[in-house]
Amino acid sequence: MEPPRQDAPSNKYFYFRFYNKFNMPGELGCIDCTHVAIVRPVENEERYYCRKQYHSLNVQLISNADMQIIRVDASFGGASHDSFIWANHPLKGHMELISRNEGIWLLGDSGYPLRRYMMTPVTDVTSDTPEAHYTSVHVRTRNIVERTIGLLKARFRCLLVHRVLHYSPPVAASIVNACVVLHNICNGANIPVAAVVLAVSRQLLLVTESFLALPKVCLSKFPPKPLWPVVGSKRMGVCFVVDFECLLVSGTGQAPVVQMTLLPV
Repeated sequence: MEPPRQDAPSNKYFYFRFYNKFNMPGELGCIDCTHVAIVRPVENEERYYCRKQYHSLNVQLISNADMQIIRVDASFGGASHDSFIWANHPLKGHMELISRNEGIWLLGDSGYPLRRYMMTPVTDVTSDTPEAHYTSVHVRTRNIVERTIGLLKARFRCLLVHRVLHYSPPVAASIVNACVVLHNICNGANIPVAAVVLAVSRQLLLVTESFLALPKVCLSKFPPKPLWPVVGSKRMGVCFVVDFECLLVSGTGQAPVVQMTLLPV
């Protein structure tokens, strides 16, 4: 198959990429949701308590064949089902419209309804049948969005379930959107995850060492968190477990407050 022309519509480029990589025709993107943990909100708490028994945002993502996120919606709480988020998404109406004239669709898991523009896997298939072949190709292709979510959270570990965002839902949603933009920039520049994590670790170590020179460090205002990022220094002979969010707040001109735990290296 010839590559798309420079003047070709962007949706043709997307499904050419999916066909070339996964042999799946007509594919525009893969859709899935992921939970981002937040602290208990003050208002409408029930909207954010998810089935995994913590408060979260249920973030809907659509990725292309190159693990770029082409659509993100972080406006719904963890109690919202994936299909409910899609049913209220403005892209749904657009997909219904263009699918009347073009054979394009999204790939979703069994949590989404089967539609002309939404392909879902066939459950309980018999081996060596067309349905089994379709489901195999579907699962292999849709795995790209799960890998994209894993890559996004590997780059920006504040989105992991153990790194709860201590912000209101609107602010947490803005953080998710910012992480998605930075993720796409890193992908476009071919920056590996290890380079991003190493750069953040180095900056965090510099900030941590600067805090050692401060006369007072408050150790009582925050409960211990065993999953805080660990930053080590062989030269100092100790490593420090630091709450990075407190460091960010401390950089606003307020009195520096940081939770530290000294451990032997």
